[in-house]
Amino acid sequence: MASPLAADPTRGGGAPRCAAAARRGAAARRPLAAGGARHRPCAAAGPAPPRALPAEADAVVVGGGLAGLNAAAVLRRAGLRPLVLEASDGVGGRARSDVVEGFTLDRGFQIFLTGYPEAAATLDYEALQLRPFYAGARVRFGGAWHTVADPLRHFWDGVASLGNPIGSVADKVNVGLFRIKSLLGPLDAIFERPETTTLERLQARGAAGAGPPARGPRRAARAACRAAPTRAARRVRVRVRARQAEGFSPAMVDRFFRPFLGGIFFNTQLSTSSRLFEFVMRMLATGSNCLPAAGIGAMAGQLAAGLPDDSVLTGAAPAAARRRRGVGRARAAGAARVAPPTTRAPARRAGAKVQRVTAAAGGRPACVELASGETVAAAHGVVVAVEGPEAWRLLGEAMDVRGGAGGCSAPPPRRRCAARAPPRRQRRRPPPAAAAAQVAPSKSEPGVGTACVYFRAPAPPAPDPILYLNGTGEGLVNNCCFPSTVAPSYAPPGQTLVSASVIGTQPQLSDEQLVAAVRRELAEWFGGAAVDSWSHLRTYRIPYAQPNQAPPTNFTRPVALGGGLFVCGDHRDSATFDAALRSGRRAAEALIAAAGTRGAGGAAPALAAAAAARAGSA
Repeated sequence: MASPLAADPTRGGGAPRCAAAARRGAAARRPLAAGGARHRPCAAAGPAPPRALPAEADAVVVGGGLAGLNAAAVLRRAGLRPLVLEASDGVGGRARSDVVEGFTLDRGFQIFLTGYPEAAATLDYEALQLRPFYAGARVRFGGAWHTVADPLRHFWDGVASLGNPIGSVADKVNVGLFRIKSLLGPLDAIFERPETTTLERLQARGAAGAGPPARGPRRAARAACRAAPTRAARRVRVRVRARQAEGFSPAMVDRFFRPFLGGIFFNTQLSTSSRLFEFVMRMLATGSNCLPAAGIGAMAGQLAAGLPDDSVLTGAAPAAARRRRGVGRARAAGAARVAPPTTRAPARRAGAKVQRVTAAAGGRPACVELASGETVAAAHGVVVAVEGPEAWRLLGEAMDVRGGAGGCSAPPPRRRCAARAPPRRQRRRPPPAAAAAQVAPSKSEPGVGTACVYFRAPAPPAPDPILYLNGTGEGLVNNCCFPSTVAPSYAPPGQTLVSASVIGTQPQLSDEQLVAAVRRELAEWFGGAAVDSWSHLRTYRIPYAQPNQAPPTNFTRPVALGGGLFVCGDHRDSATFDAALRSGRRAAEALIAAAGTRGAGGAAPALAAAAAARAGSA
């Protein structure tokens, strides 16, 4: 995962004219026949030689993560020729995996939920060879391990856990009831329900109206109250939060939900939106949490494999960096074989990083300018599919509702109190589009980060594929797992992969200090003799693992910015694999619809019809 980039202070006003686009004028539309390349079951090839940058494409996708690759796949199926530009040396964005000394290392702790609807419709689950975790966790508390199990999948384990100190008996029963309740109602309704923080949703009903102890949730609660127009409306919000509260005891919240959800949202303060919490719990109830046999990066590999050979360009890393990350290395002799995640490596070239994006204007199409100074014109539009800070750098004021249709960087203005408001008949409601724009920003607040430390071990402490949680509320390590017990292909035969996750990047510690601190804590968990036999493989620090997802939220932000510019990513939907895929699809379909609206002839009407059909089925 790349670290966030600072906003470019030189942007603003009109972007410079793209010379290549000026020469071409309105670029010719040359869409290909509908239908994309099929997945070819051949062995993975080595890095492709550098290739020249094309002067034009039907559409340019900036960013080769899940959102960008899925956008390109949708565009390709609609008959367009997309070009994906990825600045790093491989596709996947933050969902990448490296091979180091025969071990598959995901870039940060990540799990895949099979219940994701968009992923189920987009990915080939059978080809991913998904391997499930145990439906529950072991929680460290009081110097011992205690199991918390899904009572509907591991009934007897659930019964045996009733007396452990991870919550009360009533809490354990409430977990089962909440799991059943999470299945009720349509999935889309989750994102339309009244919103609070996850902590307020979980805590005891008597405390639901009180401010939680963490600063983040307090700020979110105050913002929600400020958004209410009257005192009566504020009282209604408090009553809604009280009705929503699930009534879990502080022991259950602190010892189980904080580390469990902290490992998912990288936020142990539980200030994440209750809507996203409910969605994830629904996905856990309807599917399994899994790892692909070839690593989390296999999802991006599968999407890239369905695109033409010349449609994905990545940056070329120095040879030393490739050796350090294990790019292109064969697995250790005798290692378990899994299906290759891609049929080939993307074409590489030096300097695939996009420096500037220019909107269409004056008959000129939108175009992108690379750091090398080269330009590519996009006949139908540019899809910016990068993380939030980089999207702000590239798009600037186009991401602001005051300068475009995409969103706003500031919260909506505070309403005057009802006593001084004009009479109802004199007040005018904003049009629906303006009302939607008020809640359409890509949040400018800092995202959340994480660090993940990997070790090689001779054996796991137990053979079952389970997640280990820190229920003490102390120390650096939030959760730990042994991925090779879930998917044996993560490690060479006879060896074990250890993954330890930390909330935040811990910048005050050097890499050596972080590894030493993690070792000390895990020695208390699994025994000093066992941990002494482990050897460090790699540490990943991810400053921008997820965007800010505290209330108020809008998980379906507009993706069309005007001027042939479109944007997608977890800052427009939510920070899940499912939302990344969905966001990419939405941006591609918006581009297709815009191409049809322009009525440029050729395949434009067919593109618009295809987009309308998909939108109707969605």
